[in-house]
Amino acid sequence: MKIRIKADRHNIHLWLPTSLLKSRICYHILQNGVRKNAKNAEISTREQEENVPKLPTQQKTVCISRKQQLDMYKALRQVIKTRGHFNIVEVESADGQKVLIRV
Repeated sequence: MKIRIKADRHNIHLWLPTSLLKSRICYHILQNGVRKNAKNAEISTREQEENVPKLPTQQKTVCISRKQQLDMYKALRQVIKTRGHFNIVEVESADGQKVLIRV
């Protein structure tokens, strides 16, 4: 996986092995990100519905198991093998700053 950030006088290149995506560290980062997004979505929903009467709701949590993470990694490797490497993120701002994440 390659990450490239280009802004003003900075030109940063990071090369990370794709196998990092199946590591336990990445799994914990993924879990924390999913939990934070779920919590932020719940807070913004409450703010939007301040005038709506409160009804008891079930707590919504999204969990990704370790097996699902490894299955996603296997699928990604298969796609890379059959189709080749591809860009996940390619962004360019009006200021000329660029971000590219390629797998």
